[in-house]
Amino acid sequence: MARCLGLLLSALTLLAGADPIDNLVHDEGYQTAPLGSLGKVLELGEGERSIILVSGFGFGAESLLPLAEELAEDWRVLAVTPAGFGGTAAPPMPPVGTSYGDQTWTGGLVTGLLDLIAERRLRRPILAGHLGPASQAVLRLAHRHPDRVAGVVFLAGEVARPLVPGQAVEPAERRRAVDGMWAPSWFRTVSRETWNDGMWPAEVYSRSVVRGRELWQEMVRVPIAVMVRYLCEFLAGDLTAELAELRVPALAVVPGWSEGFADHPSRGNADLFFVDSWRSPPLGVEVETLPGSHLFLGDDQPRGLVDRLDRFWRSVTQSGTGAESRGEP
Repeated sequence: MARCLGLLLSALTLLAGADPIDNLVHDEGYQTAPLGSLGKVLELGEGERSIILVSGFGFGAESLLPLAEELAEDWRVLAVTPAGFGGTAAPPMPPVGTSYGDQTWTGGLVTGLLDLIAERRLRRPILAGHLGPASQAVLRLAHRHPDRVAGVVFLAGEVARPLVPGQAVEPAERRRAVDGMWAPSWFRTVSRETWNDGMWPAEVYSRSVVRGRELWQEMVRVPIAVMVRYLCEFLAGDLTAELAELRVPALAVVPGWSEGFADHPSRGNADLFFVDSWRSPPLGVEVETLPGSHLFLGDDQPRGLVDRLDRFWRSVTQSGTGAESRGEP
């Protein structure tokens, strides 16, 4: 069905006499940033323990300021924008034929975070990734470099998106599906209107209608080509094996939603991706629900989330897996 819809959209565009849409490349004249660079870094606080917050799909570091400002009372906080979000420049597109499963841009984000840890002289900070692509990036860094971090936190995150609800998809099959169908036959030709209609509605982001609309507007300002690249890399990646091998503590904080969201049409899918995916099948990670919160947990329950991060830090240091987070690496 998705293949047919994508081909139909391409045909209609050509019949209308317009240039065919190609969301798999940057617009002509788009100015890129080097692969491995970060879009932006905001630093707050001077605490003796450090945390790196990586903003989620379509959002800049400013979107995490309510949480960062609350944390900054006792933490040194670095809020990071992945390159391409929040009005920043994205990396160049990888060479034609590169599998989305190679996660080129996601790997560039990992490199940028490692460089940040070294440049700011952080000693084993907590890494916290918001939403899917950021979750995969912080997990990959923690899995490959456990000596550089004290622990990893997933904020309304995902380490793999179910391509077929209720069915496991092997990594090789996942790559083939994204490389061979989803990217070229659907995402390549999707229009801005259709793309926006397919995004999470504002109510999923925040229990505040006004704040939710602000966040939604920020997300849809990102060029579609940038969103498509990050999304396809995320869909082609399944890091559950890395999660099972993780040698540092991990915590997933999932939204508990507000009472007014109980009957919302998006509730079922939101639970499937952001809540149930951590528990069925269980991924061996400590999972904590933050009552009354939507995807922007730190907006809806900043004090509750900070308290949970404080407890996570204490558990890490008491177990001996974390050390003081400032000083020479």
